[in-house]
Amino acid sequence: MRARPSASYASPGESARASARPPGVFFAIRTPRSPGEEDGRRYWRYVELEAGELETSDLEILCRIDPTGAHPVADGLGEIDLEVTWQRAAADVVADHNRRTDVREEQETIGPRQRWALDVLRDPSVAYAPGAEEAEPALSVGRSSAVRKAFGAIEASVHADKLTIDEAAGAIVDVIEHFGLQAVEEPPLPQRVTVNDLGVVCWMAVLPSRA
Repeated sequence: MRARPSASYASPGESARASARPPGVFFAIRTPRSPGEEDGRRYWRYVELEAGELETSDLEILCRIDPTGAHPVADGLGEIDLEVTWQRAAADVVADHNRRTDVREEQETIGPRQRWALDVLRDPSVAYAPGAEEAEPALSVGRSSAVRKAFGAIEASVHADKLTIDEAAGAIVDVIEHFGLQAVEEPPLPQRVTVNDLGVVCWMAVLPSRA
């Protein structure tokens, strides 16, 4: 489905319910399929009607749309502007999704200590450490805190003049071998999307309870 909801929009799972919970509109959204995400990526958003706040936590959204104590409303959405709430939710999903397409942000996930270790192994001015060629690819993805802590200790030793940078390269290789780290194929980055690329799986309006 590649459509934006409007006053006449129809979705298999659409509904309107009256509830004592903060009124708003829930959207279940999916991006188009892309390399590494054959079914696209699922996002949930809940747009509050009064405060205009946007909820992104799945657990909190489940609480908001829980039908317990609510009842269906026969006369529809009333004064709710579904298009406005959709644009708010969709814009947030696009921004969130497209941040993941930024290579620089993906690289930041390895952390500064691991980034330092990787830079040492790639530095042409550093003496070659046996095993470095095989070790370097193992640092292309984020590793555990124990691994990063070990790299941090090596970096601290370099700054304290307890190790030369050449000795640090050998120590980095030793850490990689000690933890048995292997090269991991990097997952493909998702493709950038626009609002028009998003699909609506379903939506539900939670209306104020009526006395």
